[in-house]
This record gives sequence, structure tokens and C-alpha cells, in this order.
Amino acid sequence: MKFMRIMPAILFLSAAVIMVSPGFAHPGDTPQLRLTAPNGGEVLLRGKPAMITWTSSGMPAGAEVVLVLYHRGIKTVVICRNCPDKGRFQWLIPAGTEPGAKYRIRIRWTSHPEINDFSDADFQIRDNGH
Repeated sequence: MKFMRIMPAILFLSAAVIMVSPGFAHPGDTPQLRLTAPNGGEVLLRGKPAMITWTSSGMPAGAEVVLVLYHRGIKTVVICRNCPDKGRFQWLIPAGTEPGAKYRIRIRWTSHPEINDFSDADFQIRDNGH
């Protein structure tokens, strides 16, 4: 009986170790993503293109990222799913995007969502003047 009580704890511990380790041999090997633009303070225009840029390190060849727009902390739209990790993506801001402040973008690695970054501060989306 005592063995049966210990066994689930060991299985739980083993599962936790697998979940925590994303498969990188050393902490320094962990890939990194850093969103560089828009990163706060910018004014983007509805219906116009905007360049989203980022840096990455330790990512394997052929890695893909996901770019997501957040408004007031709420996921609004996936800008690009399965984007090649090339460091830039030209986004045509939909004309129907709600104008306002408190926008941020999140970038994450498709294979390991825990490898991600957000805009450091809010940016705005405004009407393009037409």
C-alpha cells in the first residue's frame, strides 16, 4: 500500500520536469525573441502598412513566429501565423481596426510559446486622415 502512495508523486514529478524543460541543454542555449517595433509611443495608421521588427537568437533554421495584436490587454487579432523568423513583417493595418491607444504586439515562437516578447509600451492606431 505504501508503494502505491509514493508512485503517483513520482509520476507527477516526472511530468513536471518534462513540462518545465523546453528541450534545451543549458540555460544559455534558450532561444530569445525581442520585439523592436512597434515598441511603444508610435502612431500607426489604419489602412496603411506598418513594419513589425524583432531580433532573435538561438532559433533554428526555418523557425516560425506568431504575431498577435492586443488592445487594452485583450488579444484582438492574429496578425501573422507561421511567419518565417526573418526579423521583419510588413503589416497592412486593416481599415476596420478600432482607432485608439493601448495597443501592443506579442511575438512568440510557434514551437515554444514560452519564448515570447511584448511591445515594451503602448502604441496608437489612428485614422489615416481620409
